[in-house]
Order: sequence, then structure tokens, then C-alpha cells
Amino acid sequence: KDNIEKYNIKKVEVTEELKLHADKVKKYIVCHDITLNEIRHAMAEFLDIENVVDFSLGKKILLCSPVTLYAILSLIRQAVSNFHMEQRAGEMQKLVVTFKEQWEKFIEKLDALGKTLGTVSNHYEELAGKRRRGLEKPMDKIDELQLGQGDQPKELEE
Repeated sequence: KDNIEKYNIKKVEVTEELKLHADKVKKYIVCHDITLNEIRHAMAEFLDIENVVDFSLGKKILLCSPVTLYAILSLIRQAVSNFHMEQRAGEMQKLVVTFKEQWEKFIEKLDALGKTLGTVSNHYEELAGKRRRGLEKPMDKIDELQLGQGDQPKELEE
């Protein structure tokens, strides 16, 4: 029975020691009072690992090997990268929608300007052509009348 009592006492001591280490790790202080062999032995032989894991997780400490830690950190990095990519994609979609709206307004105004310029051009052609000629004929007649003051007035043509 002495061995069982010593065994139980040691189990409690090691468990409490690991809890203390978890508190110290939480504060970024590493203590070397317990050897790696004692930790291995405690975990392998008699440690209530669920109690230690729950306690450590309660302190926001994840117990894992370096390889597992690397895998977890890689996963977190990839998740953060994906999150930022999704945010940029959402922003890009908003910019495309905004650009499309502005493009449609631009095209609408450009088409209206084209029609207006076409109308102005048509009016100019009419003024420079038909209306000019229509005004030049009577003006030529007026000039003829002024130069030949003795002549009889001729009928004005339309």
C-alpha cells in the first residue's frame, strides 16, 4: 500500500506541477524544474491527461508537438490569407458594379452628345448651304440694283 500511496502522491504532484507550468507558459516564462522524462513518464503511466488538457485549454494553451504546432499555424495563416482574399474580391465586385454604372452613364451622355453634334452639324449644313444660297440670291439682286441704278427692278426669285 505504501507504493500505491507514493504513486498517487507523485501523480498529484506531477499534475499540479504541469498545471503550474501551464500558468508559467501563459506568462511566456519557461521553468525547467521538471524533466522531460518525468513528463513522459507521467503522461504514459498515470497522468490524468484530460484534466491537464482541459486545464491548459482553459488557460488558452494548446498542448501539441512542434510538427502539430507548425501544421496549426500553417492552417491559420492560410485561413487569414483566404479571408483577406475574400474581402478583396468583395471590394473588387463593388468597384466593378460602380464602374459599370458610371460606364453606362458615360455612354448615355456620349450618345446624347453625338446626337446633339449630329443635329448641330445638320443645322450648320442647312445654314451653310440652302439658307446661304437662299439669302445670297436676293443679295445679288440688291447688289445689281445698286450698281445699275438706272435699270428697271427685276422680280425677286424665291
